[in-house]
Amino acid sequence: MNEQLPATAYLTAVARAEATLDPACDLVDEYAARFAELCPPSVRAITAHTGGLSVVAARTTTIDAMLTRALERRAPGVFVNLGAGFDARPYRLDPGAWPPGCRVVEVDVASILDVKDRLLPPAEAAVPIERVRCDLRFLGDLDRALRPRTEGERLLLLAEGLLTYLPEPQLAGLARTLAGFGASASWICDALSTDSARVLTRASRGAGSKLTMYGLTDVRAFEENGWRCEDISLLPTARVQRSAGPGVGATSQLPDCVLSLRR
Repeated sequence: MNEQLPATAYLTAVARAEATLDPACDLVDEYAARFAELCPPSVRAITAHTGGLSVVAARTTTIDAMLTRALERRAPGVFVNLGAGFDARPYRLDPGAWPPGCRVVEVDVASILDVKDRLLPPAEAAVPIERVRCDLRFLGDLDRALRPRTEGERLLLLAEGLLTYLPEPQLAGLARTLAGFGASASWICDALSTDSARVLTRASRGAGSKLTMYGLTDVRAFEENGWRCEDISLLPTARVQRSAGPGVGATSQLPDCVLSLRR
């Protein structure tokens, strides 16, 4: 996963930068271009035949809307962005969206956060930011990093573009670890169908990358580890089934989507 996380961080920046230049797109991220310029050509080539950039942009706007609603309804004391990459939400969202006293904790590998510190200094954000260097494969390290920062707090967690790189046992372990943080918690995250994961993995191989994506058929990895699904928003690639909708059950076939979870 060390190799994968930097790649997805750059791909997401490219998608947001291109969407910002497209007048037909609702996404405006004036910071993304700073990071997109650094994206290696071999990584950029992954989405050449998948339409992946437009999907990432749509995912970002979907999460923006869900996040804004959650900030208003839940008024969290701490917002934790897992695998934060080059996400600029503390800079580009309306400053009034952040509840008084809310602070942001961004978690990612050092190679990403070191670049981010240089191109997007924490002092310029609309809300206090702390950046925590942690490899999310090592759940003991994550527990030690986040537990003292979240003790007794109302949490809002975000994992965008992260869970698709985790095999289901690792995803279940992450869900179980996160369920132990804070006094209460909400979690916004995206998921791929197994079909989409296969397509994107083949595309990455064709581009010479080692990226592997993992899809989900259901939400058991969350529900069996302390979380319940409150809402599901379909992404453009989803094949909508009549049975899909809010509160999708553990036996439903999961489409490409963004999930809102509570514990």
